[in-house]
Amino acid sequence: MRLTGALAALLCLSGTAAIAAEAGQTCRTSHNLVGACFSVHGRLYNSPSGMRLSWDQTGRTLAVLDRQSGRGDETIPAEIRALFGPNSTGGIEGDYVVCPFDRTHLARIQAVCIEAALHAAGK
Repeated sequence: MRLTGALAALLCLSGTAAIAAEAGQTCRTSHNLVGACFSVHGRLYNSPSGMRLSWDQTGRTLAVLDRQSGRGDETIPAEIRALFGPNSTGGIEGDYVVCPFDRTHLARIQAVCIEAALHAAGK
C-alpha cells in the first residue's frame, strides 16, 4: 500500500514537470517539428478553418498552429494578435519565420507555427 502511494506521487510530479517544460517551449524548440524553420513573406489571415498564411513566393497556403501543433490560444505571437482588430477580416502582411510540423506535399496544406514576424502591417 505504501509503495502504491509513493508511485502515485511520483507520477503526479513527473506530469507536472512535463507541463512546466511545455509552457516554456517556443515554436522553434517544439518537439513536434519535422524540419528547420524558414522565412516566408506573405499574408496572415483568419479563415473558418483556422489561421492561414498565404505564401507570396510560391502561392501556397500554410496552416498556422500553436507550438504544440494544435489550435490553442498561442497560435500567433502576441504582437501579431494585437494587429488583428476585434472583427478583422483583413490580413497581416509581413515577413514570418515559420517552423514545419509536417513535410511539404503538393496537394496538401503544410502545418507550421510562427516563431517570429517582421515588418508586419494590417491590410
